[in-house]
Amino acid sequence: PAKGSIADLELQASKEWDGVGVSPHGRRALDAAWALHFGPELGNPFRTRLTRDMCLQLGAVDYYSIIKDVCDLSLCRERLNTGAYENDAALRRDIRKIAENALQYHGPSSPYTTAADQLAAAFDAALAR
Repeated sequence: PAKGSIADLELQASKEWDGVGVSPHGRRALDAAWALHFGPELGNPFRTRLTRDMCLQLGAVDYYSIIKDVCDLSLCRERLNTGAYENDAALRRDIRKIAENALQYHGPSSPYTTAADQLAAAFDAALAR
């Protein structure tokens, strides 16, 4: 690839990866999930850090009593940046957790659940590339 091209940068990143933590593919998959937009009504609600205070502000006062293992894309990025993930599979588990939590909290017919399923599928597709 031409020096400085995207292909060249990806090749360099893969060469620099020491096999510990999340791979360059995993990082790109998380970036792809972050970049998703689910229309004017939803945007990408999974970027919002779901602290107790934020849940109260959003009107989801019972969220923490229903969802025991809260996860969102901001938390995934934080964990990635601090080296908390052992590998791509650990990051993928958190992405799946976002979809599971949406189903548990919002139910199967909610647009949030549909969007969360799309998010997980897009992550998996990007990870496989």
